Amino acid sequence: MLVLDQAKGGVASSWMLREIVESGRAPAALLLNFANPVMAQGAAFAGLPLVDRFEGDITELVPDGALVEVDPPSGEVRILDERSSAAGTDDDVQ
Repeated sequence: MLVLDQAKGGVASSWMLREIVESGRAPAALLLNFANPVMAQGAAFAGLPLVDRFEGDITELVPDGALVEVDPPSGEVRILDERSSAAGTDDDVQ
């Protein structure tokens, strides 16, 4: 997962994201506090799951190195293992 505050990018972002996916180097999903329309369009074009607009700051809610599960249609992100602390948490992030 790539967890960011917000995305910046221009019209080339769509092709760049698709190229990253096709090369096998893309993150499993993009989690952003705010995705601009260009990034949302680019993620859709690339077939890359994207979730944004969480109730809290996603960069603070998801610990570095955490194992997460994402359900883009519902907008749910589930922290399965925080890696940096005790394992076995099942915290929902919304």
